[in-house]
Amino acid sequence: MRVVAAAAVVAVAVAAEVLEEHAICFNGCSGHGTCRDFMCTCDLGYVGDDCSHKLHDSTVPIFGGGHFNVTARNFSKTLARLPLVLVGFSSRSCHRCGAAEAAYADAAPALRALGVAFARADADDATLRAALAELPTATLPAVVAYRRGRAPRAYAGAHASRELIAYAAKLKARAPVPLAGLADVAAFLNIDVGAARAALAAEEGPRADAGGASRGDFSEIPASGAAVLGVFGDLDVEDDERADFLDVAAENRHRHDLYFAECSGATARALADAGVVDRTPGVVLARRADPDAARAAPLDALDGGLGDWVDAESLPAVGLLTNLNFARYEKLLRPMVLLFLDLTHHDEATAPFVGGKSGALFNEDLVGELRAVQRDESFRDRLAFAYLDGVAHADRARGLGLFGGAERLPALAVNTNERGVVAPFPERLPLERRAIREFCAAFLSKKLRSPADADAFALQKAAEIAAPDFAPRRKPRKKAPRETVGVSEQFGATSAGVARRGFADHVVVLGAANFTDVAIRDARDVLVLFHADGCEPCAHMAVYYKKLAERFHDMGVPSLVVARFDASAEAAPVDGLSTAGELPVLALFPAHEKRPPWRFYSGLAKVQPMMRWVADHADVAFDLPDLAHLSEADRVLYKEQVADRERARAAGEL
Repeated sequence: MRVVAAAAVVAVAVAAEVLEEHAICFNGCSGHGTCRDFMCTCDLGYVGDDCSHKLHDSTVPIFGGGHFNVTARNFSKTLARLPLVLVGFSSRSCHRCGAAEAAYADAAPALRALGVAFARADADDATLRAALAELPTATLPAVVAYRRGRAPRAYAGAHASRELIAYAAKLKARAPVPLAGLADVAAFLNIDVGAARAALAAEEGPRADAGGASRGDFSEIPASGAAVLGVFGDLDVEDDERADFLDVAAENRHRHDLYFAECSGATARALADAGVVDRTPGVVLARRADPDAARAAPLDALDGGLGDWVDAESLPAVGLLTNLNFARYEKLLRPMVLLFLDLTHHDEATAPFVGGKSGALFNEDLVGELRAVQRDESFRDRLAFAYLDGVAHADRARGLGLFGGAERLPALAVNTNERGVVAPFPERLPLERRAIREFCAAFLSKKLRSPADADAFALQKAAEIAAPDFAPRRKPRKKAPRETVGVSEQFGATSAGVARRGFADHVVVLGAANFTDVAIRDARDVLVLFHADGCEPCAHMAVYYKKLAERFHDMGVPSLVVARFDASAEAAPVDGLSTAGELPVLALFPAHEKRPPWRFYSGLAKVQPMMRWVADHADVAFDLPDLAHLSEADRVLYKEQVADRERARAAGEL
């Protein structure tokens, strides 16, 4: 027994020497970081006080997929010498970026075979972030195409290997693609050309367009894409219109959802004789998701220009609205009827089918009701219809008078440029085609201009429109979480504990009226927490955010403003916040760069990592001491307790 006890004493002594000789950190940084003076520096992909939390679930590390990485120093020079390069912008603090790495890694070999370089860029670098800021519609993760370092174009498709490869092949291919005959036309437009084949046979004999099989492979056109065909009977006579068509094809070469081709001569004349186009020179546009609704027009009779016509006609009848195509919908100059859905379980690869459920209803059925309303002739060219992710775009929903977040989905509202007009669809009415049709008609007749009008409309129609079996079953509205000081708190001095500690004094309260002045126009770094009353994660994070504000206040950092915005009743007057996910959202508006893409925090909601992130990303540098989240007295206690614990752990007592 004495020998065993002596060995234990020696072991403890050796462990103590090791701990004293080297740095001491809680849990030894969990094996995923290095330790120095009670501070962990985590390996890539890990966060937390002891590096125990993995930032993303991808088996491929951030910047692991691609051919090479570019830096601020070699970015311009490297891109300038490459005829075509795709640049994947990501950030180690972006949890969505990690999910895309596997797709990037899968696509890299095929992209190399195509001769398209795939470079990776760290969006946390100020210079590279400025390059991405040239494209205000780009959000992380982002893929941008460059030709000789110029004309950057943001990719708007799914971040999946097949779609990225198809996009690269499109950029490499000739635009427009010349079609050799009617078989190619049928495959490209995905339509029946039997009447045109008969017309061609009558003109050139029964062997015209022999073979019948397409010589082109157009399977890469995505289900959400559109095929645009230029039809030219006599190239010598119609050369001006063809030049315009070639210009539009070149301008849209970067679009992942638009594919251009052309035909001429006897093939073109047969299409005109069969009524596919009224006459040449003409253009035909067929959406892959709706080939029966192909649209055609004479090229010399488009008043607004071919580009605008293609933009408008290529939009799906009821499509997915994103930040990247929002400008195209705006160009229609029509109010937009927007259906907000829970798309958490929707797979972009299945489009135009809309997967998942909202309010216990299948999303595809809900979109089907909207499609039925869109086909009403009284709304044609007067309204645009679309659906969008109501979880990711909760801030846009609030701006349209829809509050309550994911629990209130599905929801519908009209987005209009008319000042002061807010037209939410009443929750008490079922989201079915008759109710939506009457709602749209009331809006167009200017009877719906406010939430009060919507309530009056609901009272009037409630008796007429009975809720069918498939009426949405929304969850009850959430109440503010119960307040427990130190665990779950509200902002403001709502309890004796909060008032006594005085945290509320150090957080600037923002609203729609002062947001721009404080967050955008102020020359300081502004940290803003977006939260809501009924949000339980917000109440838990409030504890740490108040402590963060107190610590920065005690440190005396004059270049930093710590603020909050209550999104319960109004939407922040700034674009891009919807891409950050569900509330709470923590964003930094840097002193010297107030343009998007905004800098979002995507780590552990604890005081220390949040303070580190602010210090790393703020434009105005300031000193952040070790264990900055603790006061001087608390640091002494923390070091004593961690040292005692780690010694016990090294001795096998824990």
